[in-house]
Amino acid sequence: MTDPIMRPVERRIVRLGGNPAHAGGWLIVITAVAGIILLSFAGWFVSTFYRVHAAAVGGPRATLSLIVEILYRILIYALIVRVIASWFGAFRYSRWIRPAYILTDWLVEPLRRILPPLGAMDVSPLVAWFVLWIMRALIHSLLGV
Repeated sequence: MTDPIMRPVERRIVRLGGNPAHAGGWLIVITAVAGIILLSFAGWFVSTFYRVHAAAVGGPRATLSLIVEILYRILIYALIVRVIASWFGAFRYSRWIRPAYILTDWLVEPLRRILPPLGAMDVSPLVAWFVLWIMRALIHSLLGV
């Protein structure tokens, strides 16, 4: 009964030079990881729904606060993608990484020109994260949220 599921996993393992007897273990690992990702996504979706509902009920200040929070998270994720992609050699002109650079260049590039070089380490994304964090806190304090 499990052959339709196990056969593709076994083929993939053999192509990668592994033992096909390990296919069951790999299938369990893949299923567990997929389940964790699915549950994490479902939790994120439910919490986002509650936040949007609370912002809609809370009025204009809560809505502006939600917009600031969403923009902050998008920019932080773009910074993280930018940094991790640079570790693997995927830079600005990679098709998948280009949006992260487009979203963060307005903040990272001026900081890179101001900050002194620290050898091979570029701290401008870290400083950009700190600047975004301060801007978010300042806007939230101005909104009184």
